Amino acid sequence: MHLSPNRVVEPYGGDWTIVKLIVNKKYSSAFTLILRDKPQPDRRFTLWYFDGLAGSGEVHIKAGRFAGRTVKGSARLALEVENRQFDKIRLVDSEQENVTNLEQLLLKYPARDARIRKGDVNELVNEFLTELSASDRAVVFLDPFRTEVAWSTVESIAKSKKCDVLLMFPAFAVRRMLRGKANRRLG
Repeated sequence: MHLSPNRVVEPYGGDWTIVKLIVNKKYSSAFTLILRDKPQPDRRFTLWYFDGLAGSGEVHIKAGRFAGRTVKGSARLALEVENRQFDKIRLVDSEQENVTNLEQLLLKYPARDARIRKGDVNELVNEFLTELSASDRAVVFLDPFRTEVAWSTVESIAKSKKCDVLLMFPAFAVRRMLRGKANRRLG
């Protein structure tokens, strides 16, 4: 993973963030390689990438071995996937600042069919799923900071039978909620 010099972005994450981004990058590269000529070389699947919590396009690492460094975020990694590129990229984020940063990022890739929506992934995922045809396949990346992803969203994606889902489980958020619940019972 390329580490760039420090930049002014909101600090977030640590070594686990690097691991998640590497998993996303490697999975996306394998996905596009495996489906490169499927189902047939003259009639290929249209490959999509959907990131429901896309962030700003880069991550300023807050803790761990890479603290203080800025790395490419999931949206940028999708734009730069190796092997066959994704044919269509759809990015969603609820924060206007992230949407603005992503719009600036996409200016560097004018030939790509990439779009950004500001909003809640739980409300916009069905819009994305209705865009998929029988000849489409997708990687869906969901990396919630808290518990933003509703189970009904995961169910909708699964029912499409066209998507591979990388759902990063926010274990720390669940632990924090359980501690808070226990403290309320004790207090």
